[in-house]
Amino acid sequence: MKFWKTPTPEKVAAATAQLLHMEHRRFFFEKLQNPEWLAPLAEQGYFSKPPMPIRDEAAGTVQFPFWPESGYLSRMANLRPDAVLKIILKIETDNMQVHSDFANAALQMSPALAAQFASAEIPWVNKKPHLYALLPEKYGDMICLLGEGGQADAAIALAEAVLNVFPSQAPKETEEVSLVHARGRFESWSYEQIVQKCFPVLLERSPKAAIALLCKLLAASIAVTRNKASKNEREDRSYSWYPNLDESREHDDINGILVTALRDALGVAADKGLLDVPALFATLEVQPYGIFQRLMLWLIRKHSRKELVEKCLRSKDMFSTFSLRREYSSLLSEQFAELNPEARKDIFSWIDAGPNTENFISNRKYFSGKEPSAEEVRDFVERMQRDWLFLIQASLPEEYKAKFLDLEKRLGAPYDARAPRATGGEWVGPTSPKTEAELSLMSDAELVAFLRSWTPSGDHFQPTPEGLGRVLTEVVKKKPVAIAAMADKFVGMAPTYIRGILAGLQQSLGEMKPFDWRPVLNLCQWVVKQAAGSEAKGVTDADPGWGWSKSEVARLIDAGFTSETNAIPLGQRDIVWGILEPLMADADPTPEDEAESLKAGSDPESISINSRRGVALHAIVQYALWVRRNHESTNDFAAWAAKGFDALPEVRVILDAHLDPTKDSSLAIRSVYGRWFPWMV
Repeated sequence: MKFWKTPTPEKVAAATAQLLHMEHRRFFFEKLQNPEWLAPLAEQGYFSKPPMPIRDEAAGTVQFPFWPESGYLSRMANLRPDAVLKIILKIETDNMQVHSDFANAALQMSPALAAQFASAEIPWVNKKPHLYALLPEKYGDMICLLGEGGQADAAIALAEAVLNVFPSQAPKETEEVSLVHARGRFESWSYEQIVQKCFPVLLERSPKAAIALLCKLLAASIAVTRNKASKNEREDRSYSWYPNLDESREHDDINGILVTALRDALGVAADKGLLDVPALFATLEVQPYGIFQRLMLWLIRKHSRKELVEKCLRSKDMFSTFSLRREYSSLLSEQFAELNPEARKDIFSWIDAGPNTENFISNRKYFSGKEPSAEEVRDFVERMQRDWLFLIQASLPEEYKAKFLDLEKRLGAPYDARAPRATGGEWVGPTSPKTEAELSLMSDAELVAFLRSWTPSGDHFQPTPEGLGRVLTEVVKKKPVAIAAMADKFVGMAPTYIRGILAGLQQSLGEMKPFDWRPVLNLCQWVVKQAAGSEAKGVTDADPGWGWSKSEVARLIDAGFTSETNAIPLGQRDIVWGILEPLMADADPTPEDEAESLKAGSDPESISINSRRGVALHAIVQYALWVRRNHESTNDFAAWAAKGFDALPEVRVILDAHLDPTKDSSLAIRSVYGRWFPWMV
């Protein structure tokens, strides 16, 4: 424009001589609207030294100072994009505020120039485990700009870097239950917004690459979260965290966000003919986890191709895999009549052979302590046969129709895997073999007998120990007096049920229903003596060992010290201490686990209330206060209190021992001392 003037060297020298302080520079660059100053200022080195991030290691914070120069570059990008890009590509900085200004600049450039910026930006993004401020949103806009502008390769590359996933903490190869979740470089809400905005654009411009990237991201996310101890390398427990592929809902986890995006992309690609169904099927078929097999079955059910339908339904592996049961059952029910005679013959032979009974037998041995009888194994097999025949009853030949009617008459109504809940609604989590009302109506003897004898089938969609434990918690919460009185009778039961009982008793403490503590403390005493390795190997949805129950013991006793209506009597002091003291020897949190949790953003106090040793130490401080409160009403309280920790020698021994960093260096444990310091004084 005509009012732009190229500054003379003298004018540049005069202006820059006055830029001695930050406020001078801020005023100058914020007011400067002339792009002709870009080259002279670059020659003077004004774009070479952006401010470094300011880190406070003690507070665990980082600040990214504004840089007036990058703000100027951002404003000039739509006027002199080539010149601005040339300057930006020479600047190296870890200041995310500066990168935000650079992204603003790139968004005002042509897609070809923006692609050059993205190519240079990706290596920096790949080094950053966290992205702050508005950077994620701006990268999302840039992915769309590149995709819509014919720079699909650059868009895909930037999307892969920005949307990459990481474990929340280091996973353990031997963990029975994974406590690790996948995280992005930024919060999951922003992650979902970028995925929803960008992938429709990428799918239209480069469908094969877009779907391949979604598969890659989802596989990486599942690799982070899956149970590393599972013998089945495909098992991802997606039936639990994404039970219904037909359902559209919001997700707050990366796995769910990516499954929804991939499912929608598959549907759009097939509907619009962007890729043919066999090509989509082939892409899913080579992926490593069960969710991809479920999506294969979903895809060909929505977009039927006879050869692919037959390939899936004639797969004995799919027929036998519980986690595929919903999708396989839906496809089988709709397409069985269209199969050729040989394919139908195969499926009937699998139904006749019955399921593998290994899990059923091992589950029964674990929960009841004895092997199931031959009759019980037979009933299990016949229930599964009944359920399969139910799905294809409209196409059954006479001999199988008669068999189905006989099984239904003897064993009751079939279970429909297409609608896992009896109501026909969606399966939303572990379910119980008995309702709360049914358990409540049982006598003491009947309840104990049922908990000791019931065995899960091993089918992931059938009732599980976790589901029964949850319902048991609700029953105990509403009738704590009766359950507490019979607490001794639960000794020897599986940890899942013990945890449910203890949780119910804890939740009842505010309901003004005092119960007898002695049988409950006897049960707690038994729990803390159980070895950490007493694990439920191969049992579906059951506690992996006694760790969770031991934490529940500490929480229950902690709550019992402060309950206004049902406090633990002081006369139980010895048995209470005998329960709490052993918990302080628990390894949880280990130094490795704590380091990973801190790295993932947890604070020491949060770790303390979510680890066994931490919960126990909180309870021990409450124990000391409980003892003190019980002495306050006595005549000799002043003399007792004057003794200080001499009146509580057992507490002093524990506090001294775990305050010694050579014996216990956990920051989580030390945070407990900080939390309770005034009371300790």
